[in-house]
Amino acid sequence: MAAEAKYCHKTWDCSTFDHCLDDCKSRYGGRGHCRTMHAPFIPKQCFCYHEC
Repeated sequence: MAAEAKYCHKTWDCSTFDHCLDDCKSRYGGRGHCRTMHAPFIPKQCFCYHEC
């Protein structure tokens, strides 16, 4: 019986897609993307998915 990896996520404000991608990979070894669609006056959010 093989154990499955559990995935978690972190979010933070981001300025560009590349910064989000690099920060997620270097901090958590995961995959990240910067959400570009957002409400006015709310900063863009980086969503980072990584193994717990």
